Amino acid sequence: MLATICIAVVALGAIAVVVVLPSLTGEAIERLYDNRYLHSAITVEESQTKGDFNITLVRVGDWTHPIHESGGTLVDDFRVDITVTCICHGSSYLWLSHFHLSDNLGGNYSWVGRNSLVLGQIFSGETRTGFVLFPALDAKAYSIMLVVTQTNDSSNIVYEFEAAL
Repeated sequence: MLATICIAVVALGAIAVVVVLPSLTGEAIERLYDNRYLHSAITVEESQTKGDFNITLVRVGDWTHPIHESGGTLVDDFRVDITVTCICHGSSYLWLSHFHLSDNLGGNYSWVGRNSLVLGQIFSGETRTGFVLFPALDAKAYSIMLVVTQTNDSSNIVYEFEAAL
């Protein structure tokens, strides 16, 4: 895909200069913003095995990205990369509404936007990896706690992860 920029200069006559610049494809834009996040994110790599799942908090950090996958206005979110493996016999369910984030300033956040972690029914031995987005944190926050519950109630804590920012 190419972008064309036309510059017209008027001085005793018109001269048109056409410059053709390469532009990024949608996939390249996604990789660009994902790579920026990966370079600035904080690696946690903490796993907890309880109940029906083994959950690993892989990394966390601020993520500036296009509102749509490969275009649109830039938005700021707090991104949490997670791996979930079902360890029960048969299958079990886990939903985005079971993920709750809080910061050291008392802020409590529910997931927002488009998330790549696909949840719902997860079968024994199946692993799902992806990210969950939360609203951007206050710039003064220096630590977070991610809580995963068995229900939508944030007080029903099963998994609890802390990370310094």
